[in-house]
Amino acid sequence: AETGGLFYSFEHRDMSKGGPPRHVHHEQDEWFYVIRGRFVFEVGDARYELTAGDSLFAPRGIPHAWACVSDERGTLLTTVSPAGTFERFILETTEHAQLPSPEEVTRAFEANGMSVLGPPLKV
Repeated sequence: AETGGLFYSFEHRDMSKGGPPRHVHHEQDEWFYVIRGRFVFEVGDARYELTAGDSLFAPRGIPHAWACVSDERGTLLTTVSPAGTFERFILETTEHAQLPSPEEVTRAFEANGMSVLGPPLKV
């Protein structure tokens, strides 16, 4: 809200192994910066391994997935542009006391301009 919808930046802090399902943003570009830990990303058909100080761009319309793969907890700084409803998506999906079902995850993605295309990356 503070950027007038131009972008939304947030920190995924102290993540254990794993990540979101393979998905696509229909209206947003996404940029990742690794603060701590080791992450694997797949953007389209390309696979990348990133560590602290590395960054990666995932353009809208290109399927992608990522996962923390380090034994230590990982931290990512992520920015999406334009913001759309992504801030609401993050706030709503982090309020769960337990992991939502795959069907609930799919509905949350679809309600916010994204589509789930497959399972999370195997760690």
